Amino acid sequence: MNYRTEPAIYRYGQLLASFANALSATIPDWSNLTLNTPPGGPITGDLVTLAGVNWADVDTRKYIANALVGTANPQTPIFHAPAGMPVRFRLLHAGGNGDNQQVFELSGHVWQAEPYINGSTVIGDNKASPFVGVTSGYGATSHFDVVIPSAGGSAKVAGDYVYRSWTADQFQAGFWGLFRVAPTVGPIAGGFPDTVAVTSVSGPADGGKFTVYGHATIRAARLVEERVHASELQLKVDGTAMTTQITDDGRWSAVLDKEPTRVEVTSPKGGVAQWERPAPRLTAELAASPTLPLPPPRAKIRNRRHIGTMQ
Repeated sequence: MNYRTEPAIYRYGQLLASFANALSATIPDWSNLTLNTPPGGPITGDLVTLAGVNWADVDTRKYIANALVGTANPQTPIFHAPAGMPVRFRLLHAGGNGDNQQVFELSGHVWQAEPYINGSTVIGDNKASPFVGVTSGYGATSHFDVVIPSAGGSAKVAGDYVYRSWTADQFQAGFWGLFRVAPTVGPIAGGFPDTVAVTSVSGPADGGKFTVYGHATIRAARLVEERVHASELQLKVDGTAMTTQITDDGRWSAVLDKEPTRVEVTSPKGGVAQWERPAPRLTAELAASPTLPLPPPRAKIRNRRHIGTMQ
């Protein structure tokens, strides 16, 4: 999987200025961050300040909340599966510095460390394998199979599960994303249902119109000919029923006369989803958070892995 990145400093942005002692210097213009690299001189500027954020003085409980960034999904990949469906993540790592290792973690799930049978020639249920909740040693040229027997765990609980690099500095640098397990309406003969989602709502546009966007996956079926997208979806927008078409790549959209409060989506192939108007961005909440007590003086240390602090 390609993580891409969703760094903490960019998710918080100028909200960092509301936490006492989080920044070592004032950033005058958050829309134009500076970096000064004079020949032979020290590197200075706003990006240097952000590289040294004192996270101990930041309320990081909202780090991965969509509301922190205006209800938007992270830019890292979001993987989808209906609750209860077996899932396999194939972890690959390009060549490079062997010291640059990660620890893959997926919340809410466990898997076999060695999911291989028949002399390790087939992926399967290895009764002799221990179960783990992280896969360590994920570094240059390595590869692993993370075989999940049931999306959402044994209880098939729908929701967003975080995958991430377990180490704190890599997590803060943005090595994380979501495994989105969709609810289902019940068993589907011959396989599993598709998954549908509402990804965003935009507007108002010209004429006061709003547009709701989403996508649908193909159905996870045993027969190849059944692994296709549904042709249309049934929507219920604040109680009003309507139908929308799905494009060949699984995307769909619907134009609305007013801003919706609640959108319910149902696919003829079994997938369901709900969307509700989210709360406002957390700017006011974070700014009103109690100021943390002043910490004792800290001495900055630097090594080749990261910049940190110690007392």
